[in-house]
Amino acid sequence: MAKKIDKQAKKVYRFGLYGLSASGKTCMLAALAMPRYPHPSGYSCTWQPVSADKKAGEEVAKNWEYSKEWMEKSIERLSQRDVPEPNPTGEEQFIFQYDFTGDNHQTFCIELIDYSGELINPAISSSELAKDLRTRFIEMDGILVLAEAPYWDKLGHQENSEKSRDGEIHVDLYQLRQAFSLLRGEKQEGASLDTPVALIVNKWDRYSTIDYNNPNQEQEKLEKFLHDKIKQPPHKGLYDVLHSSITEGNFKTFPASALGNNEFIRLENGDVVERIKQVKPLKTFGLENAFIWLAEQRNAIDLQHYQVTATKNLDTCKKTGLELLNRFPAKSELAKQVEKTLGQCRIRELAWWVAIIIFIPILWFGAETTMDSFNYRKHQAAIDNSQTTDIQLAKAEQWLNKYIIAVNFRHFFSRKMVLKREKAQVLLTNLQSSREEMLWHLVETAKENKSIILTGEKAAKYLQAYPYGPHAQQAHEIRLSAEIQIKQQENEKAFNHVSGKIRDTQNIEEINQWLEELHSLPKYPEAETDKMRQNRVKLEKQLSNKLVKIASQQDWQKFEKIYDSNMRRGNFLAAAKLLNDRPAEPKLNALKANFRKDVLKALHKQVEQKLKDNRLRDAEKLLAQYDKFPEDL
Repeated sequence: MAKKIDKQAKKVYRFGLYGLSASGKTCMLAALAMPRYPHPSGYSCTWQPVSADKKAGEEVAKNWEYSKEWMEKSIERLSQRDVPEPNPTGEEQFIFQYDFTGDNHQTFCIELIDYSGELINPAISSSELAKDLRTRFIEMDGILVLAEAPYWDKLGHQENSEKSRDGEIHVDLYQLRQAFSLLRGEKQEGASLDTPVALIVNKWDRYSTIDYNNPNQEQEKLEKFLHDKIKQPPHKGLYDVLHSSITEGNFKTFPASALGNNEFIRLENGDVVERIKQVKPLKTFGLENAFIWLAEQRNAIDLQHYQVTATKNLDTCKKTGLELLNRFPAKSELAKQVEKTLGQCRIRELAWWVAIIIFIPILWFGAETTMDSFNYRKHQAAIDNSQTTDIQLAKAEQWLNKYIIAVNFRHFFSRKMVLKREKAQVLLTNLQSSREEMLWHLVETAKENKSIILTGEKAAKYLQAYPYGPHAQQAHEIRLSAEIQIKQQENEKAFNHVSGKIRDTQNIEEINQWLEELHSLPKYPEAETDKMRQNRVKLEKQLSNKLVKIASQQDWQKFEKIYDSNMRRGNFLAAAKLLNDRPAEPKLNALKANFRKDVLKALHKQVEQKLKDNRLRDAEKLLAQYDKFPEDL
């Protein structure tokens, strides 16, 4: 059952696989996923079918699924003693995951990516291939390069070149050598890639009668094979290119056989074919060695890099150290080295914090002492200067007071090197005495100028500085007197404003408005004098009388208008009633006298005219109307 990828739980070593066609990549990858005879050194390998998380991307998930299907088909072909189909060189990228276990029971989870197709892709230029190879070598935890071993007897058909792979191996390895030679640029000197690289000479059973119980002997055979100056195998050129491109100790060669000793069968047409001799289990040789060595070498490189750089970057020291500890068995020598470096990082971190704890107070005390020295000189100069303002003296007094009452650890060095607390106390006492005398002198000077308000301001300033000074009581009384006078001035100002407006207006609404404002006076009742109160009451009475007078005038004017209207229309009876109903007053008496004289003349003329016109009835109506007049009219 496929498992999900989880690269956070443990270290997953990512290895890149390179090898040209017929180098045995397919058989090796499939053999690692099949039952095999136990490794003589106790190594083991198990294929882990993986289904990628969809979060990894559609293309990555597709590669994992495609790789799983391809692996299952290859295993099926090998189980039938048939050679699996070679992996395609298209855009698909094979990815496999295996769990390897070394002789110390350490397990390595290895993710294997097949980059072989990129080496023979005609669409990739040399510069692009060089850039890609260098990127892969840097990104990968390790690199495996596969090279096919030659037949030691050329299948027994040296006379038939078609049956020999020797010439083809020369060509293939030369192509592989050309590709990897691009790792070194023109201006590079010496090895430049700090990545472990394993060169696997695969199909080793073709060259050697493998002694499965003595892998060291096979390793010696490989060394003699590669360094044979007489035969000079084609593998030596590839070996030299890789060896010179990789840092010291990070390149190694391994003999390996994915299928073990095969058998050769001659067909009816005379051709000789090679078939798997044994499956279920396979009799492989050395498949696990290169992978485990790469993982161990990657650990060694990372550990060395960690030991060199960890203490230089404390931020990543703990994180990287814990990640490395997760790779190694507990209490192993490598784990102890990581723990030792972690301990050094903790010591450096502790030392750093101790230094910070020590440095900050020193810096703080140093800055405080410097500021104290500056302030002391500045305020001392102000105290000694006879032209100093009160503001400057107030600042000096404030600073001295804070300096004296500060807790003991404050101004620690200042009190020893700049200004002792006792001297500061004497200086403060003298300053307060001088400043108190100066402030009171300003009060007396203002008093001599007979400016009670200015005197009050000076007294308030004195009380603000010295609320319990020797002249505090006098200053308090002066300030109260000044406040009363200021309030009286405000009352008088408000009263004068209203009285001035009243003289200039004859509008009843405006008079009512100012009368309301007058009723809201005084602004400060406690500061109103008897004279001001009398003036206010008098003005209120005048304003009320003026309001009554104006109202009376407006009423008489309205009455006269109605009266005149009735008189002009000859409605004498209505006019007489208006006169009779209005309260008596001199103007009304004069109007009544004129009414009697004017109305009698008008009636006499009207009656005579009616009689001339023989309109006796109309004349009678006029006389009857006259009879209805009030008696006095």
